[in-house]
Amino acid sequence: MTSDSGFIQPEQFSENWQNISVLQTRRDNIIYTGERYGRRFLLKALQPQCALLTEYRLQQEKEFRLGIAFSHPNIAATYSLENVPEVGRCIVQEWIDGQTLNEWLQTHPSLYERKRVWEQLMNVLAYVHSYQRVHHDLKPSNILITRNGQNVKLIDFGLADSDDGAYSEKQSVREDIQSLAPIIRAIFPHRYRFMARRCERGGYPHIEALQKVWQQCKRAQRLIPLILSVALLIIASILFWMAYQERYAEQRKQQEMMAQLDKAYAVHAARLHEAIGNASTYIEAINMLSQISQEGWAVRDSLMALYPSEDPIRVIVFDLWTQRDAVLQNELIQASQNKPMH
Repeated sequence: MTSDSGFIQPEQFSENWQNISVLQTRRDNIIYTGERYGRRFLLKALQPQCALLTEYRLQQEKEFRLGIAFSHPNIAATYSLENVPEVGRCIVQEWIDGQTLNEWLQTHPSLYERKRVWEQLMNVLAYVHSYQRVHHDLKPSNILITRNGQNVKLIDFGLADSDDGAYSEKQSVREDIQSLAPIIRAIFPHRYRFMARRCERGGYPHIEALQKVWQQCKRAQRLIPLILSVALLIIASILFWMAYQERYAEQRKQQEMMAQLDKAYAVHAARLHEAIGNASTYIEAINMLSQISQEGWAVRDSLMALYPSEDPIRVIVFDLWTQRDAVLQNELIQASQNKPMH
């Protein structure tokens, strides 16, 4: 019980075990939870039929020695091997408020969270191997994810080997790494398949080799946005250059058209001015104006023919010539009105 203020009551600091209950029953073990000093612990005891057998007691002692030797934030801590009333001799371990890896994955964690869990798992496995130990039972049910902080807690070293000759065989390490293949596929269903396949085939002689490949993948992934940005910049530059060249080519074509149009119309306008100036009567001036204008239309049409039918420059040539011709003819008609009618 806790007080209304949230502080632990003094009776919770008792050295006696309280609130012991069965958590899980296995073939050789019974897992209990119990409270002492106001904290909750895990109690791993032997089944009654195994409790007095030397083989099982030695295995329990071996598991305790392995657990007590480890001190890592991603390994469930082992505290003691002691006799507990109504339970018998048991290993007292850290109680983990968490869920198994598979249960955690069903909550759909983000890619960042999954990568973080995977890195913690590799780190703790490297730590175990550095102590000449091999877990030998790596599977999602032995990988817990804490509810507070979502950190990895590796549990159940009951089958682990120490440096009694088993670790000296590289195959033992590879077996641990091979066990990571289905774990990789579970954490990353659509990524890093090559790493899972290589784990299965024993392609990584030690966990450091796997970590090195993982770091290379991370560096490559960090480069991907930069590569994409550079590629997009290059593509944008090419498109801009093409658009600029196209626009420049269009402007140049219009400039060439205007030069031809100006030159041709200057000749046409000079002929009109000369004809009106030489005409002695208004009627003669109007006739000359009509004749030369029709000849100018032929020049205009020949300029338009220089461009394809769908080219908008054809319309520009027609409009500019027509506008200029209308203005010039009005000026020449007014000038001809001073001439005699006959």
